[in-house]
Amino acid sequence: MPENESLITRINPVYGDDTAHRILIVDDDKQLAGFLVELLRSLSGVVQTEVASDGFEAGQKLQAFRPHTVLLDLMMPGISGFDVCRKIKENPETRGTRVVMTGYYTPENMMKAMEAGAEACLAKPLDKTRLFNVIVLGGIEKITNIYS
Repeated sequence: MPENESLITRINPVYGDDTAHRILIVDDDKQLAGFLVELLRSLSGVVQTEVASDGFEAGQKLQAFRPHTVLLDLMMPGISGFDVCRKIKENPETRGTRVVMTGYYTPENMMKAMEAGAEACLAKPLDKTRLFNVIVLGGIEKITNIYS
């Protein structure tokens, strides 16, 4: 039995089909984005990933890739992650996309992320167990604080 089998069997039912779960990673830190791609690809084909390095590129990839979930950095050059999240939630075509924000923890950042429409906030450096839990559980219940 593969190590990730329980996670794999829980991802697809959240979305009601057996297609791969599409995750868009939006982060200007190329090293972290690469790490996340490799980590998520370890889920044996149930996850497809794309990477955007800024808010503008994220907007383009949202339309073409149509992700189920966006892992979104709080602070990026140009448009902030908070603004990108608001735009995702204001657009009728992307409103249902789950947004999980990542970044430096402050109570203000957490509050701004939730107000922008994010389902969860994860402090950097990211904990892979928490990341996997948010990907699976976020579709079932709203997670308001993943910082610790």
